[in-house]
Amino acid sequence: MPELKRFAMKLKGALATRNLSYEDVGKALDLHPTTIGRWAMGMAIPRPLHQQRLLSYLAHIDNTISIEPIISLTPHDFRNFNEQLTNQRANTLAINRQKKNSIIFNKSLDKCRNRD
Repeated sequence: MPELKRFAMKLKGALATRNLSYEDVGKALDLHPTTIGRWAMGMAIPRPLHQQRLLSYLAHIDNTISIEPIISLTPHDFRNFNEQLTNQRANTLAINRQKKNSIIFNKSLDKCRNRD
């Protein structure tokens, strides 16, 4: 999703040039700093209302707007992106579960070997 990565890069740049932290922006927008972090890392897309609030805040800081809203994204795009994230998380959980089960099995096997 190129729009997401483009937005994330512009947001990171805008925060860096204004010396703003995720906490600063989160407090100003009444959002949790991790939300701002997910936007800046390209892991989430701000809803249009939050995009507008973000643009207004950045414009208020120094009268310059360097991030355009992502107007090409539709609700369908949000659903698709959320489905992709959900699938990635499910795959990661499954892999972690397999690793954990393998570790438990190996420990049990080691205990059995040590008894003999």
